[in-house]
Amino acid sequence: MLQVEPDGEVRAMPIYEGTVGNLLTEDAGTLWERVQERWSDPFVVETLSAVRSMQDWAEAARRLDHHFGTDEVRRRIDRRPPYTLDDRTSGQRDIASMAGPASGHQL
Repeated sequence: MLQVEPDGEVRAMPIYEGTVGNLLTEDAGTLWERVQERWSDPFVVETLSAVRSMQDWAEAARRLDHHFGTDEVRRRIDRRPPYTLDDRTSGQRDIASMAGPASGHQL
């Protein structure tokens, strides 16, 4: 799984801001290898393995943003309010289905 943005930037995971390169300037095979490496990255595996709730999911996405994002991305993320439960998110949801390849599931 990967996500290609309109400007060619490739994300290994649509949940966070970090990219692995640009499809307009780099070989698709190289980008695919980087995507697979990103999913296997020990930081990613550890961060996603702790997710058990929507709040955990939001915190994990923010950690991934800070770890892999640029300084500009980090500044933008830091301006976002913290995740809070509301009527739409207060119910239990199967988080494993959101974790992607690291847990053997797809988004």
